[in-house]
Amino acid sequence: MSTIRVMQLSEERRAEWEDFICRANNGTVFHRLSFLDYHPSERFAFHHLMFYKDDTLIAALPASITDGRLKSPAGASFGGFVVPPRLDLRTADQIIKELLTYCHNINVKEILITPPMQVYSKTFDESIEYAMLYNHFRQDCALYSSVIDLSQICDKTDLSRNTRHKINKAVNKNVRIAESDAFEEFYPILLKNKAKFGVQPTHTLEELRRIHALVPGMMKLFVAYHETKPIAGELLFAANDRCILNFYTMHLYEYRNLFAVNYLVEHALRWSVQQGYRYYDYGVSADTFSSDPMEPSWSLVWLKESMGAAGCMRKTYSRTIVNK
Repeated sequence: MSTIRVMQLSEERRAEWEDFICRANNGTVFHRLSFLDYHPSERFAFHHLMFYKDDTLIAALPASITDGRLKSPAGASFGGFVVPPRLDLRTADQIIKELLTYCHNINVKEILITPPMQVYSKTFDESIEYAMLYNHFRQDCALYSSVIDLSQICDKTDLSRNTRHKINKAVNKNVRIAESDAFEEFYPILLKNKAKFGVQPTHTLEELRRIHALVPGMMKLFVAYHETKPIAGELLFAANDRCILNFYTMHLYEYRNLFAVNYLVEHALRWSVQQGYRYYDYGVSADTFSSDPMEPSWSLVWLKESMGAAGCMRKTYSRTIVNK
């Protein structure tokens, strides 16, 4: 039986890592080093791992290690193992066992992993997740994400009647949408919207500009205007060539009766279909005021369902390591 060996990513293997992520079954932009490079070097203690079977790279795990805890992702929405298509269960089991041995040897006490949802995979495969559970990981929690199957969205008539009515209102009230690189127009809307819920955006304005420079073409910004004033915006992340992620959709609440958000999402759906994406990840809908991390924002879930979304879980697994 071939053995699995693991090593920490080195600068010499950077190109090999990036090539593997692009060719793998479930690689996303959040696994790419070019994306993670937007973080200042002191922010995370990155400890990315590469798993080899003989001399062939068969898995990659972006991660950080801090205070005896290995986390994947670090500095991204999700992380987890990136693997090739049709990974057999025996190899998946060996990968997880090798991870546990490696963490034991470097005195890691806990592992936390949030893998990408299956909609980001080229072919359906839960071998790694099963192998984690088989090796005594537990599912800690799951966030509720809303995903639209773009094969079911041909035009506006596939949306709910109420949604079509709101979009028509936006058009009739002279709301227009334009593709833009003007993050400085969108960012004040983002700040004001997040402040309403007592939170800060995930990214600063400078970080968005840095990501745009590091991963050209990955982000797509659409801004909605009323006359000449920007009143709403939607920022998409091309996570991979299969799934587009709605990272931010924000509007000025004083203009909410113009229904720019509904118009923006419908516009983004049509654009995503034209670009050949299969799924539109509308993102998680967590209630930031609840003490329960799994509590959904019911109003957000309803809005996304009105645009044709169905539920998908972003799961987090954990494992405690007892060093004897």
